[in-house]
Amino acid sequence: MVDWTHFNKNNGGSDSDAFEEMIYLLFCTKYDKKEGIFGYFNQRGIEKEPIKVNDKCIGFQAKFYTTKLSDNTPDLIKSIKFAKRDYPNISKIEFYINKEYGQGRKKGTNKPQGQIKVEEFAEKNDIEIAWYLKSKLDVILFQPEYQRIHEKFFGKEKSFLDYIEELNIYSNSLFENIKDDLTLKDNPIKLNRDSYINEIDEKVSENDCFLINGNPGCGKSALAKEFLKQKDCPILMFKPDDFDVENIQFFFDRFNLSLNEFREFFKDFDEKFILIDSAELIGTLKNQRVIDEFFKLMIQDSWKIIFTSRLNYSNSLKLNLKVNLNFKVDEITVKELSLNELVSLFEENKLKLPQNIKFKKSLQNLFYLNAYLSNIDNIDLEDESEIKDVLWDLIIKKSHYQYGNNPDKREECFLRFIEMKSSNPYFKFESDYFCQEILNDFQRDGIISNISDKYYFCHDIYEDWGLEKIINKNFNESSDYEIFFKKINDSVKFKVAYRKWLHYQLNNNYGNVDEFLDFVIVDDQCRESWVDETLFAVVVSNKFELFLKKFKFQIMSDEFILKRILYWLQTIFRKESDSQFSKLVKEHANKIIYKPFGVYWEKFISFLYDNLEKWNKSQMEIIVPYLLEWNRHYSEGDATRNSSLIGLKFYENLEANDYYGVDKLKDSCVSIILLGSKEIKNELEEILNKTLLNQ
Repeated sequence: MVDWTHFNKNNGGSDSDAFEEMIYLLFCTKYDKKEGIFGYFNQRGIEKEPIKVNDKCIGFQAKFYTTKLSDNTPDLIKSIKFAKRDYPNISKIEFYINKEYGQGRKKGTNKPQGQIKVEEFAEKNDIEIAWYLKSKLDVILFQPEYQRIHEKFFGKEKSFLDYIEELNIYSNSLFENIKDDLTLKDNPIKLNRDSYINEIDEKVSENDCFLINGNPGCGKSALAKEFLKQKDCPILMFKPDDFDVENIQFFFDRFNLSLNEFREFFKDFDEKFILIDSAELIGTLKNQRVIDEFFKLMIQDSWKIIFTSRLNYSNSLKLNLKVNLNFKVDEITVKELSLNELVSLFEENKLKLPQNIKFKKSLQNLFYLNAYLSNIDNIDLEDESEIKDVLWDLIIKKSHYQYGNNPDKREECFLRFIEMKSSNPYFKFESDYFCQEILNDFQRDGIISNISDKYYFCHDIYEDWGLEKIINKNFNESSDYEIFFKKINDSVKFKVAYRKWLHYQLNNNYGNVDEFLDFVIVDDQCRESWVDETLFAVVVSNKFELFLKKFKFQIMSDEFILKRILYWLQTIFRKESDSQFSKLVKEHANKIIYKPFGVYWEKFISFLYDNLEKWNKSQMEIIVPYLLEWNRHYSEGDATRNSSLIGLKFYENLEANDYYGVDKLKDSCVSIILLGSKEIKNELEEILNKTLLNQ
């Protein structure tokens, strides 16, 4: 095996120089040049003087590229040009390159345009090109005659077990970053979570997957760790962005394993677990197919998969696992400490509980409690600020150390780090020496970690803080809202952070974003993707009803807004049906039936009814399927009555107008009416009486 992941490690990071040296030795070995080949420092065109082989004059060029091979066509052509100028008799150039060309699209050939251009230029200069790209080098360096070259630049081969061990080391590094104890001045405080552990132990064996959900910082990951530490079996842990690859083999390539090798090694273990931490981020992956395929294969091989997920996203995750992947799934929801539990903990440890109500409520969250206890000597109990702002100053900025303006530099470096990571989890952080020292300090403080050359946050809340700071800063500093949207990038992480930020503003500081909503919804200058994120925040906020009243015209005139409100209602406010029919389907067909629920559905159905006369045919086609879904599950109540009256009005409208192709839509309206007939009995009797009188 030619292991390119070790090439950089074995050669001190000087990839290009090492590659040129390796190709020089390979070329000399190939043509039996035991005394080497004469050449000049920084020689142009080819690496060394050309050599005579039979009737050909041959030179070689080694190119170590970090960008796509097709992007370097001008560089290759320049090499040929200089080689022909300096060595007019040269007839062949061998290119040794660490990259591969992608397949071309030109009809009649597989060659890409870059390769064709290089070869055409060489042909005009009477030069033959021989390509030795990465796949060929893999084979050449595997041959016995090149063994010494291979060992020099790649190191001696590791065994298959060595690579399994590397996989375990990576997994254990993630596992160890999870803090599973509270700490008071370096002394651990153990919480009794036996009831949770026993429930997981009871349920996990009966299901393919188990979901531990709860609010950020409630201790989901710590609970998973505590449960798994009791197990004497293979335990692997991954983050969702580990699967942000083109195909499933690329995921295993990272550990120099094939998929089959991995499956074969672990196949005989009776019990084995995979932990996917922060599983809500699965939805942010570009290629969902890879992680779905991984899950299917692992369940097929009898792995038990445990997920931790934020509560707001657990329904969509559960839906994917149950419906799309057909897995048996169970779950628990981890609650924050009760106020009585918090008071008891402080009394047991002889600590004074802050009187600030917001502060005290935050301490019911284990993350904030642990951060508070770890920094207790530097916290003013009389401080009226929010705890996250206090901890930002203490943990991220370290404001109590003022030397050299260090707090501001720490904050600037951290925010820059977050912006880069949010766009690309595999980024290489380019920084000055001082900022690199700050990153090292963040690692020592347990804020970020670097595992296998990839950065992670030791807790997602640190990232949440930073993203919120960036959005707040840009919002407050932007001269207009259009500039604000240009300043924040449109990565998935920032969009999720924007939702949270706006949701908080809507619930707590509505006056700050009143005009901002006008810009997003009314002014027609905002991209649809940001309008959609705004609608998500509105739908889950306590200002939803106010939004419906204020932006009635936009909802009724813009089908995109209407569609997305209904989509988010259906996605967020949806739960497993508890009807007898649903239970039978689940038991006998292993299928789950879901139903809409909640007061926000009722508010929106009421909004649709209040504007009953104003909906056109196109809007009816959008609305009717959602009303039908509601009435299928609820035969009584004000929302069902309103839904049924809407269905009745829509049917009358469709009958009165000569619309084409609305038979299916009318049938759906009839179904809505029949399913809710109990609530509109009088209206139906009146229609029936009129019909009889007309006869």
